[in-house]
Amino acid sequence: MGTYMSFNYWLFDTNVWLIIGVLLIISDIFLASFFLLPIGISALFMAALIYFDTAHIWEKEIFPTWHNVLLWFAVLSVATIFIIQMIMKIRREKQKDINQY
Repeated sequence: MGTYMSFNYWLFDTNVWLIIGVLLIISDIFLASFFLLPIGISALFMAALIYFDTAHIWEKEIFPTWHNVLLWFAVLSVATIFIIQMIMKIRREKQKDINQY
């Protein structure tokens, strides 16, 4: 099996995560659903984390296997969803609605 056909090769490539993140954010802009936005943002975070991990900026390796990459992506996606929901809730509370009596 070739290097490019390996699952690990694509998961540990920062360019793949950047492309996935940008495509998800652009598709969310056109869909206007705000569902793909947090997942795209977490994919961009994953690109940064994988870059720092492969450049050996940290002393300890945080992504030894592909399981860790997918686990971090899932946790970042859920955390980003909650953070965006909290920001939108705070923003809605500050704006007064003329329909509320």
